[in-house]
Amino acid sequence: MMKFTVLIPAFSYAVKHVRPGLSLHLACQALALRRVAEPLGIRVVVASTPDEDSPGLWDRIRDAFDAEDIYLLDDGYTSLAQATSDLVKQHGRVVAHIQGTRQLRTLAGLRKEFPDRVRLVFTVHSFRNASWKRQPYSWILSHMLRRSVDHTVFLSPYAMNQFVNHKAVFNAGRGSIVPLGIEWDWEQGCEKPDLSFLDENVRGSIEDEAAFNFVYLAAFKPGKGHDWMFRSMAPVFRRHRNARLVLPGWGSDQIQTSLRTLASRLDIASQVLWPGRISRQDVVNLLRCCHAGIIPSRSETFGQCIVESMAAGLPVLGTRKGVGEWLIMDYSTGIGVGYGDQDALARAADYCLTHREAASAMGKRAAKLVRLAFDWDEIAASHLRIYQSLFQA
Repeated sequence: MMKFTVLIPAFSYAVKHVRPGLSLHLACQALALRRVAEPLGIRVVVASTPDEDSPGLWDRIRDAFDAEDIYLLDDGYTSLAQATSDLVKQHGRVVAHIQGTRQLRTLAGLRKEFPDRVRLVFTVHSFRNASWKRQPYSWILSHMLRRSVDHTVFLSPYAMNQFVNHKAVFNAGRGSIVPLGIEWDWEQGCEKPDLSFLDENVRGSIEDEAAFNFVYLAAFKPGKGHDWMFRSMAPVFRRHRNARLVLPGWGSDQIQTSLRTLASRLDIASQVLWPGRISRQDVVNLLRCCHAGIIPSRSETFGQCIVESMAAGLPVLGTRKGVGEWLIMDYSTGIGVGYGDQDALARAADYCLTHREAASAMGKRAAKLVRLAFDWDEIAASHLRIYQSLFQA
């Protein structure tokens, strides 16, 4: 087997609602790739700024990687180019799996400088696919991909089809669909979930044995569909006062204030729970106390909120966006609805409330599906096979 080094630039850049530094899914990708590649003698290197977007990520990286396989980029993109150049000169062939256009612009010159020794793989995470901006953005990015990237990865068929010029990428044989993974061992923890991180009133409502808890794992951002979800659920919640809507997350204060006002006007304020931003470690405990996921978003490039809810054994009600396009199978793993279809979402919620056993069965089927399909080690193995193919004659 041809040997090479894999570089994971595991940092995001500072834009609205995105914090710079080591991010969760990139840390998980690097850790899984390390587990898969190390037995094959393939080196994996992580490069990131010293920040992190979830507490404890650097501890996990340092526990798994040797010190010489971690590059701390104090000045971001400038030192990323230097670190990559050093890797090429010291170790020969390098595959850099990059995550954004700024990383691409930084490393494109090295691909030209070392045409036989540097390969670039680009994952398309987001491209304004919920708005008209996706069209010019897709055209511009597709030109950059064809010119400077050896292989492009889309996170779902839905995301690929939303990318205006995706056929040019795939017709050239330089595109793949590889999703993100789920990181937790969902089989662990038969004991009662620890909800001590929650406010006492929120915890009491969630733990109420008569309650039926819907949960939406989403930041408070435009396009996430919170407003029409509230209007859809309100008549159902007024009929079923044991229903709860759990909304953990962060984001726009303006959106949250507007939603609290809307909940009061719709007479469901006491049934909407606001845990605030919670740590990644606590997401599992929260999901284990819920009965159904609800995803009303206008668009998803991937849909971690769908996958994580299903992995916890919850049926998902909502729009078939991102991986939800094929994961949400009606009355098998969840119930799909069109964006903005208030009547359909209300019927789906009412069905789950009045058919608890059927909802539980849907959740079990969903968990069986996604725990297998989104195992991080399997996804890392797919990435590794892509890297290997790029150095074939």
